[in-house]
Amino acid sequence: MIYRLYAIIIKEIRILSRDKAGLAVLYLMPLMLVFLMVFIQDRSFHVLQEVEIPIIFADDDHGMIGRALQQSLQERALFRFTMVDDSVSNAVAQIKKQVTTGNFKAGVYVPPELTAQTKERLSNETSSVNNLIHLELYFDPTVSQSLQQLVQSSIRETIARAETKLVFLNLRDELSAFGAQATSLLPVMDSTFLTSGIIPVEKNYATRNSGTIVPNSVQHNVPSWSLFAMFFIVIPLAGSMIQERDDGSLKRLMAMPVYYSELLIAKLVVYLLVCWSQFLLMLFVGVFLMPLLSLPALQTGQHVSALILMIFVSALAATGYGLAVGSMARTQQQASSFGSISVIIAAALGGIWVPIFIMPKIMQELSVLSPLSWALNGFQEVFLRGGTIMDVLPNVLPLSVFFLFTLMAALLKFRLRNQ
Repeated sequence: MIYRLYAIIIKEIRILSRDKAGLAVLYLMPLMLVFLMVFIQDRSFHVLQEVEIPIIFADDDHGMIGRALQQSLQERALFRFTMVDDSVSNAVAQIKKQVTTGNFKAGVYVPPELTAQTKERLSNETSSVNNLIHLELYFDPTVSQSLQQLVQSSIRETIARAETKLVFLNLRDELSAFGAQATSLLPVMDSTFLTSGIIPVEKNYATRNSGTIVPNSVQHNVPSWSLFAMFFIVIPLAGSMIQERDDGSLKRLMAMPVYYSELLIAKLVVYLLVCWSQFLLMLFVGVFLMPLLSLPALQTGQHVSALILMIFVSALAATGYGLAVGSMARTQQQASSFGSISVIIAAALGGIWVPIFIMPKIMQELSVLSPLSWALNGFQEVFLRGGTIMDVLPNVLPLSVFFLFTLMAALLKFRLRNQ
């Protein structure tokens, strides 16, 4: 059996190597897509968009600033607001956990004594206060820079209003105490107040480890378009299966002591190697070539085992889908048309084109049907959140089930056709 399988694999490699157009689709298309999308989005990555952003909020200040921020975030249609339960002992840990797991795209934490310290700074003539308390923002690394700036600008706008109110309250207190001489007691504000405000805001990324992976156009586009290219092997894979049926090669092979499952396994092995080489090529481009073009370098995360697992199961899902389409399509035109259109639809639903969380509600619900959604979520866990094998398992399991389902469908279709 091993010798037969080896001979069939060599046959598949020879067939694939003769298809120059198919090889160009498999390797040059994703390369061009990655370069094109990175260059385009590197400039447009900061364009502001009005979307509904899920945000989680905790207030340990219980002062005017905390109340003002809560009211502002609740009233703005830009945000889908959720408050951390008051019974939670460690609000910061809860925010980081919720943002890291992707349940929320941003988190805001108002620390204790923030309002009191701000009043103190307003009442002093200098802005130097030791151990400044920061308003803390946490972002999911998968969120684009434009949306991060949108959240930050909204926070700063609310803070500016609160600062203004505190200034006038301070002036009122001074006027009531000193009468006409109150003007000489106005707080002196240096240039840093005019640019960054009185309350310092600290921006963080919620990841699963201590390292910081800064999201950028390369981090987003390399895994996305590599997955898109992986699933596009449906065209050459299905085409080779149909060609074998049409020219009689399959009948001659089945006349030998060969099982159809062995033919499928051989195709599976060859196209798994194709998927692996595709993804490794994209990783090489992201890590080494992108910096030469003055673009950010791809950061692959700290857990190589999780990355290898995601590449493997994604390649299995893509190859299994190609086997299923090749078994069920009657002609090469059917296979190429259905295969390409279905992959494009799955990519659109899976968040390759547009992030899922800014899609309409019905589209967000439909996105769970796309295998590219599961794969992209898994790669984002590794590339952007620093996820481990345990963190990507919720995406590995449905991809594995999808592969088994498509493989069984291919075998079942062959049996039905030959009954």
